[in-house]
Amino acid sequence: MTFEISFGVRREDRELRRELDRALERHATEIARILEDFGVPVESPNPATASN
Repeated sequence: MTFEISFGVRREDRELRRELDRALERHATEIARILEDFGVPVESPNPATASN
């Protein structure tokens, strides 16, 4: 079983997107630990489908 997790922001909210991206980067280790603790399977993102 896999889970796709995502979030979205309005196109004009560029600063909010940057803030969220930075927060995800800063807390990546903590997020990974929480997902592992809850048994959530994690896969590497597919570069072909990842958005920038």
